[in-house]
Amino acid sequence: MQNVYRLRDAVSRSRSAVVGDKGPGALGTSSHGDVHVVDVASWSAIHEVAFFRVGLVGTYNVSVDEGSGVLFAACYHAGGPALDVFGDLSSCLPAARDALNRCDLAMGNRPLGPALMTDSAYIWGWMARAAA
Repeated sequence: MQNVYRLRDAVSRSRSAVVGDKGPGALGTSSHGDVHVVDVASWSAIHEVAFFRVGLVGTYNVSVDEGSGVLFAACYHAGGPALDVFGDLSSCLPAARDALNRCDLAMGNRPLGPALMTDSAYIWGWMARAAA
């Protein structure tokens, strides 16, 4: 786990934690790690309800503009994807669920467009470079 953001959604009243993780990879070329949405409404039944995966990258940082319902993820080697996080993130169509019954936010029409990436970009103190 790299970072955690407590998500306060005024629309659904859900209580979630957004967790960015990263794992080992090849220095300067790849990493791995996802954005996870964890339901923390009951401390005795904490469980992951959704995730967002960007291939071969790790999630360096997450932040949410709660007024707009937009999550920004800073990812190694992949810029900064933005996701719609308004509403119940544990609710999705069966086709958007994985084998563990989690909602795949990419399949649930949550991404708000391509990652914020140009030749190079600075996101929360980390410089990301686009592939040539």
